[in-house]
Amino acid sequence: VDVIGLNFYPHNQWYFQGPTIPMGHHEYRALSDMLVEVAERYRKPMFIAETGAEGSGRPAWLHYVCDEVRDAMSRGAPVQGICLYPVTAYPGWD
Repeated sequence: VDVIGLNFYPHNQWYFQGPTIPMGHHEYRALSDMLVEVAERYRKPMFIAETGAEGSGRPAWLHYVCDEVRDAMSRGAPVQGICLYPVTAYPGWD
C-alpha cells in the first residue's frame, strides 16, 4: 500500500446499532485526531478520498474538514489532498 484513502462524512460517527453521534457531542471524535492516529499506525501518505455534505451545511462542513486537515498536518499527519464528493450537489444514498 502506497497511500491510504479515507472517507469522512458528517454522519460517519455512530454508536453500535444506535444513533449518529452529532458534532459537538462529548464523544464525537475530531477528524484531526483520527488522521493523526491513522498516520501513527500506518506511516503512509493519506488523503480524504471522499467527503461532502448536502444543503446549507456544505460550507460549514468544508471549513471543518479543511481546518481539521490543517491541524492534523501541523501534528505530522501526511495528508496529501481532499476530494469533495461532489463539488456542487449529490443525490445522497437513499
